[in-house]
Amino acid sequence: TRCLSDWSSDVWLFRSVGRVLPRLITDARLAARSGADRRSASAVLSDVYALTQHEIVWASEAELTWTVADRAMTAAQEADSPVALAGAAWTLGMVQRSAGDIDGALSLARDATALLEPLMDDGSDDVPALAGALELHAATTCARAGREGDAWRYWDRASIIARRLPDGYNHPWTMFGASNVELHAVSISADLSKSQEARSRAEQIDPEEIPSRERRGRLGVEIARSYGQRQDYPGMLHWLEFAYQTSTDSVRYSPSARQMASEAVDHGGPLIRSRARALAGSLGLP
Repeated sequence: TRCLSDWSSDVWLFRSVGRVLPRLITDARLAARSGADRRSASAVLSDVYALTQHEIVWASEAELTWTVADRAMTAAQEADSPVALAGAAWTLGMVQRSAGDIDGALSLARDATALLEPLMDDGSDDVPALAGALELHAATTCARAGREGDAWRYWDRASIIARRLPDGYNHPWTMFGASNVELHAVSISADLSKSQEARSRAEQIDPEEIPSRERRGRLGVEIARSYGQRQDYPGMLHWLEFAYQTSTDSVRYSPSARQMASEAVDHGGPLIRSRARALAGSLGLP
């Protein structure tokens, strides 16, 4: 029964993620079930499911993102690795947060960070970076719940970790590093409706120092949010266009960006009407 259930949900999953990821998932599952080193293979499988979740998060049904994140956690438990468990917690926690389970997301992040504490001085930069990513996850979760003091407390912890890492370091897949910490400060300020603070923090960031195009695009979306909060539609549209040109998917699959594009059409006025409609059309909005 379990095999039939896995097969059925895998067909659903494979139809949603194209050609490359299904092959990765299949190979990783075979290695985890029949390979010589099943624990290591399970850790890899957990990472593959995490990668899949990040690929489908904006473009697939919520049930599918839950399924993939849950499988990442299951594989990490079978690997019995604190690093794999922490990575899976980072992935699952974001799904919990998007579903409104604030307490569950925070509890998962705190437990995962505690698992990493004994390994923080093992000489690997990736372990403290993963802990820092979990702190940023907790900070964003608190900000979206309106818990300003807790949000900045977690952000401060992440900032301390980032300062201890080598210059220019970024975690391979959470992208944790100094630039990502500063980007999250903009996001947190916007989540807390501190539009002026969000813009002030954004002014201190050089987009070219952000190694990920997706994160550079997200910076544009967060700055746009700060302008939108003041109903400055020309400024909001400018930064949405910047984000779209930098990383199309950062805008196309972002609910907040799509909402802002719609608002620019409805409320931006004649000055930006043609540009706003062009962007909305590129996003497939009516």
